[in-house]
Amino acid sequence: MKRREFLKTGAAVLGTSMITDHFFSLGSGGRPVQAAPTEMKGGNRRFATCFGPYNTKGLNVPMPEEVILSDVTMRDGEQTVGVAFSLEEKVDFARRLVALGIPQFQLGRADTPDGRREAETLCHLRLPCKIEIMAGGGAKDWRQQIDAALACGADIVHTNIATSTYMRNMQGDIPESEVIRRLDDVVNHMRKNSTKIVKISLMDATRTEESFLLEVVRQMGKIGVDRLAIADTAGTATPEGYFYLISKIREKLSAFPRPPIIGLHTHNDFGLALANVFAGVKAGARLIDVCVNGLGERAGNAALTEVALGLEAFYGVNTNIRLEGLFEISKYVERISGIPIPTNKPFVGEYVSADQSDSHTKAYLENPDAFEGVKPEVYGNRRKLILGVKTGKTTLEYKIRELKLDVPPERYPQILERIRALSLQNKGRALTDSDLIKIIREP
Repeated sequence: MKRREFLKTGAAVLGTSMITDHFFSLGSGGRPVQAAPTEMKGGNRRFATCFGPYNTKGLNVPMPEEVILSDVTMRDGEQTVGVAFSLEEKVDFARRLVALGIPQFQLGRADTPDGRREAETLCHLRLPCKIEIMAGGGAKDWRQQIDAALACGADIVHTNIATSTYMRNMQGDIPESEVIRRLDDVVNHMRKNSTKIVKISLMDATRTEESFLLEVVRQMGKIGVDRLAIADTAGTATPEGYFYLISKIREKLSAFPRPPIIGLHTHNDFGLALANVFAGVKAGARLIDVCVNGLGERAGNAALTEVALGLEAFYGVNTNIRLEGLFEISKYVERISGIPIPTNKPFVGEYVSADQSDSHTKAYLENPDAFEGVKPEVYGNRRKLILGVKTGKTTLEYKIRELKLDVPPERYPQILERIRALSLQNKGRALTDSDLIKIIREP
């Protein structure tokens, strides 16, 4: 299916309209005005941006035309403390991912009764996307795990193995000499028993001694794996270090006629998951693990919304995601996971497109681009003007007009005082339209 056809299909599934190249925003006095998209050579063409000139000037490496996003919410996301999805929720979520444009998603191992039931159920849906099922390459029963994944109908069998001294003991304390031999056996077993996509991931690659890691990489290129993921499992890589490592791996694999696609798996322990994705893509990676709302063990994985919008807006990289559905799927996962989205989380937080400062309100009404790089409508959110301790006459007047209330201007000082007092009484909560109406109706 071509990209434009797929996007139309996705929009029809959720009953929403497509993004256009122009958008409407609040102008002076709250009237809608049309803003033209920012021109950006070789960059994003799907929606308007309001960026400065330095982003493209500082980009000194070519970026790919497109990347593959692999959603890991049902596997790594469910490793978040307190998160558990029912099978029914996973089925519904999988369908929503397809409507969003996600080309593949990842499931856990299929060699347990629950894992098998989950994998069989989702594979039998025959959704128009690839399903990746995990297997532990370092485990003694690795063959049974791979065979279970294949029996369930996996499109991709993802076998991971630890390469660092920190983690090799997790999978039977495998010595370096055995790692390559085991991976050879895994790939040969897959090739002998199926024609499915072979993906190998190197756990804790970013803390593995370089010469050994590159020898593993060379062997994976030699035996012809389809995909090779480089995991920053403990979230300890810097963008500079990740760029260096992925560049070295790409260089090593370039010697082979059919090099594997390089994948990224980043963790956010130092708040660098997104930056490391950008660094890895710049260095040559084309497959990225993402998780809705940045769920995942410890500090989580790279967030789907931030990766998709960042790559599209900053670098013009096509992610094939229906961007205007991002806010909706984030709210859905918030509900089924039970993990609240921080109100200031980029793009999907309740108040990231809101402001209570009167000076900001004035700027918005005069120039909607003043405090925004991307319009919230692009990703399914919307702009809000919120009442709070910093509210002034401009915001109050706007809200009164919006609610079609009849309030004499001489009452404004009294109302603003009540708004400030109520804000202090309700810390952490934005005042609502109902609060304002109640204040206005007070004697």
